[in-house]
Amino acid sequence: MEQDISNLLGTRRRQTVELYASRHIFPAYNRVSQRAGVHNRKISTGARLPSRMRVRCRKESVMRTVQFLICLFAVAFLASAPALPQEVQPAKKLTIIGKLTRVMAIGGESTGWSLELKRQIALEGKKMRSIEISGPAEEFEKLNGQRVRAKGSLIHRTGIERADHLVLEVTSISAVK
Repeated sequence: MEQDISNLLGTRRRQTVELYASRHIFPAYNRVSQRAGVHNRKISTGARLPSRMRVRCRKESVMRTVQFLICLFAVAFLASAPALPQEVQPAKKLTIIGKLTRVMAIGGESTGWSLELKRQIALEGKKMRSIEISGPAEEFEKLNGQRVRAKGSLIHRTGIERADHLVLEVTSISAVK
Protein backbone atom coordinates (compact mmCIF):
# COMPACT_ATOMS: atom_id res chain seq x y z
CA MET A 1 0.00 0.00 0.00
CA GLU A 2 2.88 2.36 0.76
CA GLN A 3 4.23 1.93 -2.74
CA ASP A 4 0.79 2.62 -4.19
CA ILE A 5 0.59 5.93 -2.31
CA SER A 6 4.06 7.02 -3.37
CA ASN A 7 3.43 6.05 -6.97
CA LEU A 8 0.09 7.83 -7.13
CA LEU A 9 0.87 10.98 -5.20
CA GLY A 10 4.57 11.57 -5.64
CA THR A 11 7.10 12.16 -2.90
CA ARG A 12 6.09 15.67 -1.74
CA ARG A 13 2.41 14.90 -1.74
CA ARG A 14 3.06 11.70 0.19
CA GLN A 15 5.08 13.62 2.75
CA THR A 16 2.22 16.08 3.22
CA VAL A 17 -0.33 13.27 3.60
CA GLU A 18 1.90 11.46 6.09
CA LEU A 19 2.43 14.65 8.07
CA TYR A 20 -1.31 15.24 8.20
CA ALA A 21 -1.93 11.67 9.33
CA SER A 22 0.76 11.89 11.98
CA ARG A 23 -0.65 15.10 13.44
CA HIS A 24 -4.39 14.55 13.11
CA ILE A 25 -5.23 10.90 12.67
CA PHE A 26 -2.69 9.14 14.91
CA PRO A 27 -1.82 11.61 17.71
CA ALA A 28 -2.41 9.17 20.57
CA TYR A 29 -0.44 6.44 18.77
CA ASN A 30 2.43 8.87 18.18
CA ARG A 31 2.72 9.77 21.85
CA VAL A 32 2.66 6.11 22.89
CA SER A 33 5.18 5.04 20.24
CA GLN A 34 7.58 7.88 21.09
CA ARG A 35 7.53 6.94 24.79
CA ALA A 36 8.12 3.30 23.95
CA GLY A 37 11.07 4.18 21.77
CA VAL A 38 9.44 2.95 18.60
CA HIS A 39 10.59 5.08 15.69
CA ASN A 40 8.22 4.38 12.88
CA ARG A 41 9.08 7.49 10.89
CA LYS A 42 6.04 7.36 8.67
CA ILE A 43 3.55 7.37 11.52
CA SER A 44 5.27 8.90 14.55
CA THR A 45 6.91 12.02 13.18
CA GLY A 46 5.84 12.12 9.58
CA ALA A 47 8.07 13.40 6.84
CA ARG A 48 9.11 16.97 7.52
CA LEU A 49 8.07 19.62 5.09
CA PRO A 50 10.80 21.55 3.32
CA SER A 51 11.74 24.75 5.19
CA ARG A 52 10.14 26.94 2.49
CA MET A 53 6.79 25.25 3.03
CA ARG A 54 7.04 25.52 6.82
CA VAL A 55 7.75 29.25 6.55
CA ARG A 56 4.88 29.70 4.11
CA CYS A 57 2.51 27.88 6.47
CA ARG A 58 3.60 30.11 9.37
CA LYS A 59 3.18 33.25 7.24
CA GLU A 60 -0.26 32.15 6.11
CA SER A 61 -1.23 31.43 9.69
CA VAL A 62 -0.02 34.84 10.84
CA MET A 63 -1.81 36.56 7.94
CA ARG A 64 -5.06 34.77 8.72
CA THR A 65 -4.78 35.82 12.36
CA VAL A 66 -4.09 39.43 11.37
CA GLN A 67 -7.01 39.46 8.94
CA PHE A 68 -9.31 38.02 11.60
CA LEU A 69 -8.24 40.64 14.14
CA ILE A 70 -8.71 43.48 11.64
CA CYS A 71 -12.22 42.26 10.84
CA LEU A 72 -12.99 41.86 14.54
CA PHE A 73 -11.82 45.41 15.32
CA ALA A 74 -13.76 46.83 12.35
CA VAL A 75 -16.98 45.14 13.45
CA ALA A 76 -16.44 46.27 17.06
CA PHE A 77 -15.79 49.85 15.93
CA LEU A 78 -18.84 49.99 13.69
CA ALA A 79 -21.06 48.42 16.33
CA SER A 80 -19.86 50.74 19.10
CA ALA A 81 -20.15 53.98 17.10
CA PRO A 82 -23.80 55.03 17.16
CA ALA A 83 -25.18 56.86 14.19
CA LEU A 84 -24.10 60.42 14.70
CA PRO A 85 -27.16 62.60 15.00
CA GLN A 86 -26.93 65.65 12.82
CA GLU A 87 -27.55 68.93 14.51
CA VAL A 88 -31.08 69.91 13.65
CA GLN A 89 -31.34 73.63 13.27
CA PRO A 90 -34.76 75.15 13.80
CA ALA A 91 -36.29 76.40 10.57
CA LYS A 92 -36.04 80.17 10.15
CA LYS A 93 -39.37 81.98 9.93
CA LEU A 94 -39.36 84.55 7.12
CA THR A 95 -41.63 87.00 5.42
CA ILE A 96 -40.62 87.82 1.85
CA ILE A 97 -42.24 90.15 -0.67
CA GLY A 98 -41.75 89.44 -4.36
CA LYS A 99 -43.36 88.54 -7.67
CA LEU A 100 -44.78 85.00 -7.76
CA THR A 101 -43.72 83.17 -10.94
CA ARG A 102 -43.89 79.69 -12.41
CA VAL A 103 -40.55 77.92 -12.94
CA MET A 104 -39.43 74.66 -14.51
CA ALA A 105 -36.27 72.64 -14.05
CA ILE A 106 -34.76 69.67 -15.84
CA GLY A 107 -35.12 66.51 -13.81
CA GLY A 108 -38.18 67.68 -11.94
CA GLU A 109 -36.20 68.92 -8.94
CA SER A 110 -38.21 72.10 -8.64
CA THR A 111 -41.33 72.92 -6.67
CA GLY A 112 -42.56 74.79 -9.74
CA TRP A 113 -42.88 78.20 -8.04
CA SER A 114 -40.51 80.99 -7.06
CA LEU A 115 -40.57 84.51 -5.68
CA GLU A 116 -38.57 86.99 -7.76
CA LEU A 117 -37.20 89.76 -5.55
CA LYS A 118 -36.60 93.43 -6.43
CA ARG A 119 -33.16 93.43 -4.82
CA GLN A 120 -30.62 90.77 -4.10
CA ILE A 121 -30.78 89.39 -0.54
CA ALA A 122 -28.47 87.11 1.45
CA LEU A 123 -29.96 84.03 3.06
CA GLU A 124 -27.62 81.81 5.06
CA GLY A 125 -24.61 83.32 3.32
CA LYS A 126 -26.02 82.84 -0.19
CA LYS A 127 -26.88 85.87 -2.29
CA MET A 128 -30.02 85.40 -4.37
CA ARG A 129 -32.48 87.33 -6.54
CA SER A 130 -35.21 84.69 -6.31
CA ILE A 131 -36.17 81.92 -3.93
CA GLU A 132 -38.04 78.73 -4.63
CA ILE A 133 -41.26 78.28 -2.65
CA SER A 134 -43.50 75.32 -1.91
CA GLY A 135 -46.99 75.19 -0.52
CA PRO A 136 -50.62 75.16 -1.65
CA ALA A 137 -50.58 75.11 -5.46
CA GLU A 138 -54.20 76.33 -5.74
CA GLU A 139 -53.38 79.58 -3.94
CA PHE A 140 -50.20 80.02 -5.98
CA GLU A 141 -52.17 79.55 -9.20
CA LYS A 142 -54.62 82.33 -8.23
CA LEU A 143 -51.77 84.75 -7.44
CA ASN A 144 -49.51 83.86 -10.40
CA GLY A 145 -47.68 86.93 -11.77
CA GLN A 146 -48.67 89.21 -8.85
CA ARG A 147 -46.59 90.79 -6.08
CA VAL A 148 -47.19 88.76 -2.94
CA ARG A 149 -46.16 88.58 0.71
CA ALA A 150 -45.20 85.02 1.62
CA LYS A 151 -44.67 83.88 5.21
CA GLY A 152 -43.05 80.58 6.03
CA SER A 153 -40.03 78.57 7.08
CA LEU A 154 -36.74 78.38 5.26
CA ILE A 155 -35.67 74.76 4.68
CA HIS A 156 -32.84 72.97 2.89
CA ARG A 157 -33.51 70.49 0.10
CA THR A 158 -31.06 68.26 -1.71
CA GLY A 159 -31.48 66.79 -5.17
CA ILE A 160 -29.53 64.81 -7.71
CA GLU A 161 -29.06 67.59 -10.26
CA ARG A 162 -28.97 70.40 -7.73
CA ALA A 163 -26.96 70.28 -4.54
CA ASP A 164 -28.28 71.73 -1.29
CA HIS A 165 -30.66 74.61 -2.04
CA LEU A 166 -33.01 76.77 -0.01
CA VAL A 167 -36.79 76.56 -0.27
CA LEU A 168 -39.38 78.69 1.51
CA GLU A 169 -42.11 76.42 2.89
CA VAL A 170 -45.11 78.81 2.71
CA THR A 171 -47.63 78.88 5.55
CA SER A 172 -49.54 81.92 4.32
CA ILE A 173 -49.49 84.00 1.15
CA SER A 174 -51.39 87.15 0.18
CA ALA A 175 -51.37 89.75 -2.62
CA VAL A 176 -49.61 93.08 -1.99
CA LYS A 177 -50.57 96.35 -3.70
